[in-house]
Amino acid sequence: MRAQPTFSGELLRMLPTAVEPPQGMLKGKVYLGWTRIQKKLVFWDWEKLVNPHIVAFGKSGMGKSTFVKKLLHVLRALHSVNAVIIDFSGEYADYADVNLQLGVRDFLNLLDLGKLTPRERIEQVLHAFDTAFNLKEAPLQYILLSEFLEEAYKRKGFDLDKYEEKREPPTLLDVYDIAVEKYEEEREKFRRSEGRSSSFESLIAKIRFYALHSSGAFSKPSTVRLDEITSRGVINFDLSKLPDEEARIVVGMSILEYLIDRMRKEGEAQGIKLIIVLDEAHKLAGEKSPLIPLVKEGRKYGFMIVVSTQDVADVDRRVISNAGSLFIFKLRSPEDIDYLSRAVNMSDYFKEMLHKFEVGQCLVSYDFRRGQANMFAFYVEPELLRRVEVVFEAPELPLV
Repeated sequence: MRAQPTFSGELLRMLPTAVEPPQGMLKGKVYLGWTRIQKKLVFWDWEKLVNPHIVAFGKSGMGKSTFVKKLLHVLRALHSVNAVIIDFSGEYADYADVNLQLGVRDFLNLLDLGKLTPRERIEQVLHAFDTAFNLKEAPLQYILLSEFLEEAYKRKGFDLDKYEEKREPPTLLDVYDIAVEKYEEEREKFRRSEGRSSSFESLIAKIRFYALHSSGAFSKPSTVRLDEITSRGVINFDLSKLPDEEARIVVGMSILEYLIDRMRKEGEAQGIKLIIVLDEAHKLAGEKSPLIPLVKEGRKYGFMIVVSTQDVADVDRRVISNAGSLFIFKLRSPEDIDYLSRAVNMSDYFKEMLHKFEVGQCLVSYDFRRGQANMFAFYVEPELLRRVEVVFEAPELPLV
């Protein structure tokens, strides 16, 4: 199919259909849709923005996930970019090249090293458990867990300060066995310290729950090793079948912590080499989140962060302020709109508009490297994954 020559004035009077300009014309841009009023085509061009990071807000069913899949689809096709998705709701189960359904058929050994030393991985796991359970408010549990993790690696023959690829790492089940063993050894001391006894028992209960339940999700060798997750195309960690929110947080945090160390060890890079997507994983974008250093440093290392959530207030403002693009679909409450309006200095005109949005309508704020930030409303292309071969011959194609 070949389009007839079309002039910009005619385009302004027409409602664009599902036609995507050829990639030779786009030069790396991602076609998104068209503006509400002038019907100009809308593109996302990360090289013109302060960074490639994106935060997408909106009620469930308003188009966030479809929008993110569009970005992944095009960036994967154009640049062979790999992606790691931390999926709390199972939204990407049928989309990814590799879908890991933890708690059903797949496994993730939280103690995999991924080319890190045991001591480095222990710190990451401790941070993950602290985020899920506030362990630092129970310092003894934090100390005990650290000791159990160290002992688990030592019993497998590891030097805590060396990475040894050929050794099989311990699992959470090994940590549980050590915790029970230490509890039995210290039973006599507990008679004189009720507080120590209750802390010990509480920690053992936490470890036991995740070591023995969830179909052994954390007690067997990983379906895909940590050091492979950045090179397998689009890989999705589907956490929707895990037993509770704490389990999802532990997994998500441990993966993010690993990716930060991986990013820094690999060094600076040009372009985008890895996309990290958090879908409805708002608890991972809060005050304790490793997303803060990722969004601040990611650009120079070739990492792109995408956060998609309907829980606006749970996303730390530092994540919002460090994103090069914000995409805001219809929100659930006036409180959500007020929170965002303070974070991005939104006008009353746009605040009122958000109340009336339908499915696929979106407000975008671009933070350009040169010039002022730009905010406008547009329609997301309704068939985002459909690729239509059309050659535009317009002398003045209006671009946004």
